[in-house]
Amino acid sequence: MNDTLKKLIKFCNEHTNIYLYGAGKIGSAYYHILKEQGIRIKGVVTTYGGEELEGIKCQKAEDVIWNDDPHIGIILSVKEQLQTEIQKQYSFKCDVFALSQLEFGELCASFYQKILSEINKNNPLCKTLSEDRFISLNIKNILVVQLEATFGDMLWSTAFLRELRRNYVTSKITLVVNSKFFSIYANCKYIDHIISYNCIHLLDMLSNDMVEYTRDEGKEIFTNQYDIVFLPRHLPLTISDAWENVIIAMLSSAKYRVAHGIGISTAEQLRCNVIGDFFSKVVIHTCGMHEVKYELEMIKSIGGVINDERMEIWLSNDDYKKARLQMQDERKCYISVALVGSEEKRSLDPQKYNNVFKRILKKYNDMVRFILCGGADCIAAGEIAKKDIDNACIDLIDKTTLLEAAAAIDLSTFFLGSDTGLMHFASALGKPVIEVSASIQNAPDYWGCSPVRTGPWYVPNIVLRPSTGLNGCKYMCAMKFRHCIEQISEKQLEEAICEMIDSFYLCNNYTG
Repeated sequence: MNDTLKKLIKFCNEHTNIYLYGAGKIGSAYYHILKEQGIRIKGVVTTYGGEELEGIKCQKAEDVIWNDDPHIGIILSVKEQLQTEIQKQYSFKCDVFALSQLEFGELCASFYQKILSEINKNNPLCKTLSEDRFISLNIKNILVVQLEATFGDMLWSTAFLRELRRNYVTSKITLVVNSKFFSIYANCKYIDHIISYNCIHLLDMLSNDMVEYTRDEGKEIFTNQYDIVFLPRHLPLTISDAWENVIIAMLSSAKYRVAHGIGISTAEQLRCNVIGDFFSKVVIHTCGMHEVKYELEMIKSIGGVINDERMEIWLSNDDYKKARLQMQDERKCYISVALVGSEEKRSLDPQKYNNVFKRILKKYNDMVRFILCGGADCIAAGEIAKKDIDNACIDLIDKTTLLEAAAAIDLSTFFLGSDTGLMHFASALGKPVIEVSASIQNAPDYWGCSPVRTGPWYVPNIVLRPSTGLNGCKYMCAMKFRHCIEQISEKQLEEAICEMIDSFYLCNNYTG
């Protein structure tokens, strides 16, 4: 037990009524850490109340913290910079417990280590190798665990699977994927068996409940004996970040476990080191590069050879049927468009698209058609973007499967839109890309949403980015609404589209 955990337990033992201040991820972390120690909290408070944390309805802070009761103890379960603001805002009459960011990281690391140690106690077969090269070992059965929250992230591993197969020609490769994205790999020629896993904990804190769920849900996975397991998805970057990948790898009883992680911040390094104790090989990245390269570094680290870094996608003739019916005129310049990102702050105002589309149509006459792609969350934006130009727009929004949307992109001249899975489809299909990014221009390459890490890959591209952060936003817009991205002008968008049309349609010099 480390000193930080001892300090937390001592504070809780001194107060019979423990409250958490904060209902976010940090609050959830404290909840599970205390639960593991057999400590039940009295409740959760937030500034305005009303939210929920782990099924507990939050009370209004002032109803608790101004109570002059020595039995009440408040744990500030918010980021370090907010702790100071909260203590300035309120005059606490009860005792308060707060940790620095580093101390909180150490507290979580101790918690992770305990749970992972319990798993490893029952699955001790993992071998630690001091040498870097073990590609030549007699590897018959390989397990690849790729649980992601978005299908765009899933596509990054397509290059990894191909190069893994190239290095292990005769091995049997089993892939575990999020059941939501099973179809993406249905036609993959590099794997022998695919297992669908129902992810319900991808955004949760590691816990014993998660371990038990994984043990039960993954029964099909654990019936086989594997020589080696790979995690294409990097090790968890936060306290609640796809821990099921790690759990499955450890429960698999594979002889060797190979993973990779980002180790730039102190917290990331600490987390990678703790998890790394239970793996044979962990490649730690300390600089920014594309997620595809991050994954391929695992194969290199064990002596493998990479011949091709491009992504790919596997489509059937059926996937193309719907798009071909509406994109029959080979003389047209078809532009596939994804209007909406995963969050509003990642999405340009659809009215800007509409204004630019009209000017493009005026300049190029009847040569251009806009293919609107996306799910139900794009419907409202699509109505605005195609207003008064319906005859020049083919609206496929919420009318296709993922792979049918990919087929439409493949039949297009180039792709335009937000950093979404559809953009990664375009890269995998070798299509030029215009990315409308919410990542601010001065963001470091290693930053999570930097185009260097998550942008177009191995294709001609133009990336439009906000020039600066507004109102305190630093590398990525911190607001929930459309904000920094609105600095991207209609003129920039129009010029980028014209450049792509001139280069890859009029000049017809794009070979794919």
